[in-house]
Amino acid sequence: EMCYPFMRKLSTKFEELLPSRFAVQETAANKLDPRFRVSGEDTPFTTVTVNKNFRTAAHRDAGDLNEGFSNLTVVAKGEQEWTGGYLVLPEFRVAINIRPGDLLLINNHDGIHGNTELLPPEGKTLADMERISLVCYFRENMLKLGSWEYETIRRQFVDDRRLNKEHQLWKPLWNGVS
Repeated sequence: EMCYPFMRKLSTKFEELLPSRFAVQETAANKLDPRFRVSGEDTPFTTVTVNKNFRTAAHRDAGDLNEGFSNLTVVAKGEQEWTGGYLVLPEFRVAINIRPGDLLLINNHDGIHGNTELLPPEGKTLADMERISLVCYFRENMLKLGSWEYETIRRQFVDDRRLNKEHQLWKPLWNGVS
């Protein structure tokens, strides 16, 4: 909950900068119980992917709302200078140096993307750093959810099975689904 004001600020900037994409995503989000949304009714996001000091391989995102847009930002602990960590879109021959405080609105499902190696400043290690990228978006399959109450009961059913070592299908790392 402490990060909700930050998520609301991202949402406000998304609406300001890309109102048509925001409107589509907000319309989809309004079909959900607000408890399935990041920060309730205040954002059109259902999901936040958090990457700490992490290099991603080149990929296309799958599962986000096709008509929506990802909101990508970076936060860091203290004053930190690093090199690398560029978001690269090889098909477009573009590399973007996203720094703390920046907001990138991007269609992550249409373009291949990944990021370059993150290099700490001289005398530091990656473990000394804290560079966190946040990708906020709407996961399309959220539109298939039942009511909050139904999904809560469904989750409890699966958890009960997963934790029941007496269940005939139980084995280590079983997720409870069959």
